[in-house]
Amino acid sequence: MKYMKKRDGFTLIEMLIVIALMAIMATVFLSYDRSGERQVILIGEQAKVVALLNRAKTLAMGGDSDSTIEDIKNSSGEVVTVSIGGGNTVTVKKANGTVPSAGMITLAGNIKISGSDITFTGPSLKSSGGNWTLTSGSLETTIEVTSAGAITYK
Repeated sequence: MKYMKKRDGFTLIEMLIVIALMAIMATVFLSYDRSGERQVILIGEQAKVVALLNRAKTLAMGGDSDSTIEDIKNSSGEVVTVSIGGGNTVTVKKANGTVPSAGMITLAGNIKISGSDITFTGPSLKSSGGNWTLTSGSLETTIEVTSAGAITYK
């Protein structure tokens, strides 16, 4: 009678199947992680743009970094324009063409922004209105400014 030898370990086929499954799982995990990371960066940059638009509204009402509520109430306001330059730079300019402190941001990485200039006119805060779209690859988000100066984003 022939006796079968007891074999320890795995066969080559079993090892190849395990390696293939691990490679597939790693690919799925890495692709999911990258899209989530891009989404977080896009939302962060959107928040920076919204903060800059709010700064422009404050400047249009006649406020500045050291203005009090009374200063703003007594101001006749001014015209402030927020514009896009080069696809990833957003700048606030007063009517005389000056850029106030913290009045310019550059968006991170491969994030692009598109849309037309938005003008705020104080003290009533009338706005030219418009939509801006931020994109990063296939992801995008929209910022809308109404004619009443309200800022919404999705």
